Amino acid sequence: MSIDIGSKLDKIQKNVTAVKKLDNEFKDSNFDWTLLLNQDEKEISIGWLLFAIAGYLMSCSAVNWFGVPGEKLYNLLFIIGCMSWIWLIISVHLKIKNNTSTILVGIVSFLCFLVAAGLATPEQTANDIRSEIERHIE
Repeated sequence: MSIDIGSKLDKIQKNVTAVKKLDNEFKDSNFDWTLLLNQDEKEISIGWLLFAIAGYLMSCSAVNWFGVPGEKLYNLLFIIGCMSWIWLIISVHLKIKNNTSTILVGIVSFLCFLVAAGLATPEQTANDIRSEIERHIE
């Protein structure tokens, strides 16, 4: 099997030329790359947080009122509820920028969603929280 070194070198030379041409075009464009790399973080507006809260509360209500565990509608509402819960947590974190608050809101809202979905009772949830607190205190 013979290797045609000349054609391979020609291909490499063409690629090098193309890369140099692109490099020169970017250098000549006077584009300020720091605009992309050093952006200031902007805070989300309160409206996004309020929409996330409303979506979460509506999904909790919908899964509670219209969902019967095991049916397709319940599964759909449960998935929508999980997505709205994730949206709520992201919105809270972007607005508050505090990890402890985000974790606390996430745990509380997830437990509330489980109660609304009928996967846990309020009494069972309260007992589980109490036992976890006692376990960490000891």
